[in-house]
Amino acid sequence: MLAIMTSLSAAVSFFLLYLEVIGKSITDLGFEYPVGEFQVLIFLSKPLLFLIPFIIMTSITGTYILTKAWMKNVAIKIVVEQFGKEKVKQDYKLLSSEGKRVLQIIMNNAGKILQSDLVKETGLAKHKISRILNRFENLGLITRERAGMTNIIQLSFDQNLISDS
Repeated sequence: MLAIMTSLSAAVSFFLLYLEVIGKSITDLGFEYPVGEFQVLIFLSKPLLFLIPFIIMTSITGTYILTKAWMKNVAIKIVVEQFGKEKVKQDYKLLSSEGKRVLQIIMNNAGKILQSDLVKETGLAKHKISRILNRFENLGLITRERAGMTNIIQLSFDQNLISDS
């Protein structure tokens, strides 16, 4: 992108110099011998011509460094995401049958349910549900949000990960 912008600015500079040169006569430019417009253009743009290789190398180096840093962040994100998916699948396999049932009920309710409704649907005691949810929370499977006298239980992972297993 930077190389394109550099090339574009060089082209615009050449064009502006060209417009200046064609608007002047040879005597206005102060040359004592006859030269063509193109030769005057090259003469006036020599400083720019000497800078172009430096600008291009700077552009390429900068692009390489920025791309390398960006790719590093992308690679880290992919590894962390993949590790998170595998961790969720592994944690699910280690759950008890009651834990799997509770998690399935949460998933059937679009990944969000009140804790009091969870107690009613499972038929398990409040303390049993609370212990299961504590374990889920420690594993990073759910989050709890206080809602009056109860909690809103919400999945903290994509439920398709478990459905595919």
